[in-house]
Amino acid sequence: GRIESLLGIEVGTSADGSAPHVLLLTRHADAAGLREYAEHPVHEELLGWIRPRIADRTVVDSSDLA
Repeated sequence: GRIESLLGIEVGTSADGSAPHVLLLTRHADAAGLREYAEHPVHEELLGWIRPRIADRTVVDSSDLA
């Protein structure tokens, strides 16, 4: 991959009848890996494409997911 600290990525979708919902789940070895991913130029480029296309977003960082 282009972002070394990104160990895995999953995308899920659903629709509740009014609007589609998309979940992006990324996996990293540790908090430093998440930080590296968040600051990576490829991630920043993707955000530049995504942000104008979404109405709302929620970010959740957790070390509790297996």
